[in-house]
Amino acid sequence: MVRPTLAAVYLAAIIATSGRTMAGPKIYRNPEFEILLPVPGPGSLCPNPKNEHDHGFGILLGGGNAKDCHDDAHYRSIWLFAFFNALDDTKYLPGLLNMGCDVAGGPCQPGPADLQISGLLSAAATVKLPDGWIVIIVATQAGAPVPTWDPNVPSVNYTFYLRTRPEHRDQDLCAFRKILQTVKLSPA
Repeated sequence: MVRPTLAAVYLAAIIATSGRTMAGPKIYRNPEFEILLPVPGPGSLCPNPKNEHDHGFGILLGGGNAKDCHDDAHYRSIWLFAFFNALDDTKYLPGLLNMGCDVAGGPCQPGPADLQISGLLSAAATVKLPDGWIVIIVATQAGAPVPTWDPNVPSVNYTFYLRTRPEHRDQDLCAFRKILQTVKLSPA
């Protein structure tokens, strides 16, 4: 019987440990809406519930885990909701942005001017909630038009949300900008 030497055991432990730390970045993929996002380091990617259709991603900022993913009252987060552009109210970008503000819980106020998805027409707004939370929305559209819907408009709507508090706004905007700069969406 061959007994492993102490050196062999240490070598195996080092290899196992280094394999875990050298794992690649988490990648969110959604083939239906053609979304690809390398998840940035400071965020925690929320799992998509098995019984729900995957319309996009959620990323918690500043802590939390999978069970905290839908606790809007306590966690800063970034979300993307994608859906096919088949509604008259959201056919064009201004309507999509207004819907995003309604979903966030208030009227659209001006958003940071520099928030956009590279290469796509984008619009931004801010919603200030009575409980002190701030929601920043970025809306864009992409995807080849569907002739049976409307041959002149993109086929997919994308609405990005940053949910933050005033004391974390600047820090969270940096993470939001990084996501907006690195996410890959359906070609226009």
